[in-house]
Amino acid sequence: MSSLEELHSEMASRWTQILAGPIAADIRGSIASGERTLYALWLCQVAHLTRHTSAHQALVGTRIAEIDHRYARFCFEHALEEVGHENMALHDLRQMGLQAASIEALPAPLPETERLTAYLYYVAERGHPAARLGYSYWAEKCYPFLQPLISGVKAKLGLSNTQMTFFVSHSTIDEKHGRDVERIVEHVCKTPEDWYSVRRAMADTLDLSVEIFSAVHAEAQKVAAGTSLYTEFLGCDTRSARPSAVFTRHDDRLPTGLTWESPESITGEDASRAATK
Repeated sequence: MSSLEELHSEMASRWTQILAGPIAADIRGSIASGERTLYALWLCQVAHLTRHTSAHQALVGTRIAEIDHRYARFCFEHALEEVGHENMALHDLRQMGLQAASIEALPAPLPETERLTAYLYYVAERGHPAARLGYSYWAEKCYPFLQPLISGVKAKLGLSNTQMTFFVSHSTIDEKHGRDVERIVEHVCKTPEDWYSVRRAMADTLDLSVEIFSAVHAEAQKVAAGTSLYTEFLGCDTRSARPSAVFTRHDDRLPTGLTWESPESITGEDASRAATK
């Protein structure tokens, strides 16, 4: 029989491998250069991913013949809490001077992002009822592992907390969510098969997330070359392979001369309040 300690140990081991791997080194190199394209591309994928989080979480709760009331309640309550979190990523993109009024304003998600999204829908609807908890487990508990990288992004790119509301707010919000996931995992997992499904989904979704990291890094090169669907969105001057004046380091105010419609979405102040709940 597995346990939370074994699950955490496996997650920690995987994060150690990921952060010591070549893609992490490439990402650190890009960050060290002060180039913001990589961060903006990642925020776009985060927005596309989190738009679906509440939907596939709620799908698990509809499997009423396979789960008990406590698990169903967790699924629906957690889904409700996740509604609209993509707006934090959109807010951070706008704070960087980009036209991100809505998800529809973004270029299409990268294929790797779509693969993770599709996997989560499949697992939620057709996989073992406990499987999606494997994704919830690491997604809600990843910030201690990612914090050095996030701090590096903030320092090297000269970003403020108001340009990183998705990561800053989630690092606090997910402390509670992490405890909630631990409790429901222990409640749901009664057999070796249950524990295996959680470990398998955790491993699969971590691997798919690493593929997104790799794809974002490769896409940044395409942006610079002017061959990416994201080139125009990011305002990249392909002649110099550098971002245009719109997409440069600035303070928290809207860059002079830049206009965009203000949508009904979460603001930095809203995100800060959410982090205290």
